Amino acid sequence: MSDEIRVNASGHYNLTNGGPYLITHPQQPILENMLTGRMDAEQFTANEWHHISLTTINGSASAMVDGKPIFQLTSIRNTDTGFVALGTNGWFPVQFDNFKVWQAGNSWAPATWCTAAKDGDVLSVRECTTNGLASTDQMFELVPSYQLRHIPSGLCATASSLDAGSNVMLQTCSTGPSDVQIFSNDYTRIRNGMEPIRVGELVFSASSTTLKVSLEKGHIASTFSSWVYFPNTQQLRNQYTGQSAYPLCLSTCPPRV
Repeated sequence: MSDEIRVNASGHYNLTNGGPYLITHPQQPILENMLTGRMDAEQFTANEWHHISLTTINGSASAMVDGKPIFQLTSIRNTDTGFVALGTNGWFPVQFDNFKVWQAGNSWAPATWCTAAKDGDVLSVRECTTNGLASTDQMFELVPSYQLRHIPSGLCATASSLDAGSNVMLQTCSTGPSDVQIFSNDYTRIRNGMEPIRVGELVFSASSTTLKVSLEKGHIASTFSSWVYFPNTQQLRNQYTGQSAYPLCLSTCPPRV
């Protein structure tokens, strides 16, 4: 998903969410209008160069065309970050030049309250890092042995017991069979959609309110028990595509509610 600005040859522009405003499959834009206030009644036309910029920071977007603001601080979803692309909404020739991307906002720094992971740390969830960045507290590997390994520390997720409500912590990875370190999952499907992770008869779950991770017998109010793995950022997330709530990721940081 993404936020996109489109300007056509007549000077009509729109801001959309969730992909391009296609000719064959139009969608309701966040906003749309005509370019106004151009000097000497100059018309916005094709076959000449124009400068377009779009800035998104958290839940707001601003844009300029040829150095003039066309909207500022328009509300958008804050779940769509990390990807930039150029294109058209149909099959026709177009040229782009001097394409640049800059950092905007303050979502580029690691969590300041989170220290390096160590043996005995209890796992939790927190808001997934944005902009395609990989944060060390959220970097996990789904090992073929079904262990869940925290990459920077080399430690493995370990259930404190096989009882419902037990928490999950980091411990030294076992080299042999260990029921409390077997986090069973569909190794292929979990990379392409939401899938459960099981430890014995229990389901690997997390609370969206307390942000604590635990093993449960079934669904409990305000918890989620399905996950998706993002290999590029090595995140284990509670959403595959952006939804109404901000996505949460498995983390070694202590919960901050």
